[in-house]
Amino acid sequence: MPLDNTARPATKPDAALRYHAARELASAAEKEKEAATKAAVKSGVLFDHRAEPEPPGTTRQIYDDGVVRIMLRVVEPIEKLDGEAFSAALLAALPKQAAVIKRLLAKATVKLPPAHTFTSSLVG
Repeated sequence: MPLDNTARPATKPDAALRYHAARELASAAEKEKEAATKAAVKSGVLFDHRAEPEPPGTTRQIYDDGVVRIMLRVVEPIEKLDGEAFSAALLAALPKQAAVIKRLLAKATVKLPPAHTFTSSLVG
């Protein structure tokens, strides 16, 4: 539930403090989720999906104590082309076409927007 007072526009200090508080809460929540996950794996509520992955398409209940039910759904992994490895292999396989390959790679390469990271701290 957002902490928003829509009856009046937020002042810059109000908006900045709200932003800072939200970042702190999100950070604390992420740390708690990591700790809770480790505890759940250690106690057997969850399994270590990195060490023992289930196959894609799996959907099953993995825990139910009458209060909390935990379901598992495993989706198909995404495939990602390793552009550098592909380029190197293509250039090695077709060295006489290096200029064409480089031109086509340059044409097919897109630059993503730069990542922006905002940090906040209390100064008073």
